[in-house]
Amino acid sequence: IAHEIRNPVAMIVSSLDLARRKGCASPTGEPLCAIASEEARRLETLTGDFLSYAATKAPSPVPTSAATLVGYVVELARAHADTCEVAIEGSGPEELVLLTDPHQLQQALLNLVLNGVEAAGKGGRVSLTCRNGSGAVSLEVEDDGPGVPAEAVARLFEPFFTTRPRGTGLGLAIARKIARRHGGDLRLASNAAGGVRFALTLPPSVVVEQGAALGARAAG
Repeated sequence: IAHEIRNPVAMIVSSLDLARRKGCASPTGEPLCAIASEEARRLETLTGDFLSYAATKAPSPVPTSAATLVGYVVELARAHADTCEVAIEGSGPEELVLLTDPHQLQQALLNLVLNGVEAAGKGGRVSLTCRNGSGAVSLEVEDDGPGVPAEAVARLFEPFFTTRPRGTGLGLAIARKIARRHGGDLRLASNAAGGVRFALTLPPSVVVEQGAALGARAAG
């Protein structure tokens, strides 16, 4: 159903955009056209997110540089962060190579980073850090926003649950699903005003021997 909805909605969006570029027929037409366009885009986003959540595609692991993966996601999010006046940074060990599906991980991490940008707000900061501990690889997204309300914590990863007025409630659910496809998990590691951190952990088995396959950087 979502797949069948997405195509006509995309046509509605493009038609409304064309109509707005050509000008609306009356002073009341422009605001109505803008509302219709915004709501159509929201439905387009919702159907796209739902299809991502429902997808059952298994990861296609390739050797992936952790530093390249982190850097690529940060650059993808930078334009939105700049618009929101949020500082964003990333870091990861240059020598660490992971046997993962870089495109799926990029999607999961981008969801987390964009959530962090929204939570941090104007003047805030968001960081994406990769750490290789003794037990697991941890990709952590931290923001200095106000924290997740206590009553929302237990439901954070439920599909369609959101605390944002315009959110679809699928970003965290998709990110956790991707983590679990890789044999890992996603959790809220820290929740305090000025320090909210999500940790996407991967099992030690994804680590390629450090220094090996550095030439096969697939992220991006």
